[in-house]
Amino acid sequence: MTLNFNEEMAHSLEQSYQTPEIAKQRQCTLHSLRLQPDNHAIDIGCGPGFLTKEIADEIGPDGRVIGVDNSLPMLRLTHTRTRTLTQVKLIQGTLQHLPFDNNTFDALACI
Repeated sequence: MTLNFNEEMAHSLEQSYQTPEIAKQRQCTLHSLRLQPDNHAIDIGCGPGFLTKEIADEIGPDGRVIGVDNSLPMLRLTHTRTRTLTQVKLIQGTLQHLPFDNNTFDALACI
């Protein structure tokens, strides 16, 4: 099942992702990914981009983060959040149709 969000729904979800409990969940996810500088990571279903940005901050400018979402409004929010981070690339797509070879990434988030 693919979720599609309009602009209003995307902004509403973005607000909910800023609550302390969701921020804590992101920190747990970051910890479990065990990211290292220069890693290549993918965030599938990146939504408004909070986790994508935090992954990019962890891996630094020599790493690579791919944010994937089916929703253009969500990708626009992610772009706004990560536009100054050269290690971030955004793709509209779904988990079932990713244009990458096996073993391309050091870490994968899909929450």
